[in-house]
Amino acid sequence: AGGKKGLALDDTTLQNCPWKIPTAWPNTKELVTSIRLFKPYGTDWGQTQANRSLAERSWAGVKEFLVRNEAKALVGAVISCSPEDDERDWYWVRLLL
Repeated sequence: AGGKKGLALDDTTLQNCPWKIPTAWPNTKELVTSIRLFKPYGTDWGQTQANRSLAERSWAGVKEFLVRNEAKALVGAVISCSPEDDERDWYWVRLLL
């Protein structure tokens, strides 16, 4: 059923509980083998060192899921009308990768 499909990981789960990403498709034993992150870091998380630690903790939860399921991740990046915002987002994408 889900062999070629993946989950879109919402920002709330990424920020607050990435260790709760479902590992198998509902009503099956098939592993989820790909996820998509809309962005690596929410600007509403803030730019402090404590919030960088929060991002790193979230990314560790995602990495744990990827390793356990031998899964892949697609990571989105913001493209907007603000080059400064785009550069800031790209910085976070590079940190995650």
